Amino acid sequence: MGMPKAWLQLGAEYLLQHMVRIVSAVVKPIVVAGRAEQNLPPFPGDVAIAHDIAPGLVSLRNVNDPDTLAQMRRDGKPPSP
Repeated sequence: MGMPKAWLQLGAEYLLQHMVRIVSAVVKPIVVAGRAEQNLPPFPGDVAIAHDIAPGLVSLRNVNDPDTLAQMRRDGKPPSP
């Protein structure tokens, strides 16, 4: 492919933006998880971004508690480790 899947063009939007838009019609909240250095396309303001706080472990580990998720929604970024 030569590029990250998140940046594959799908019509007028990128693949990851398309997935977030489709899923957000039936699921709230939406959390996009990835590496801290990962470049992601822009998302609507109600989409939280979770970055790995422990590289090498599953990203969803970062949002396993309601306080963390609430802070991410407020700040648009994960809490400091």
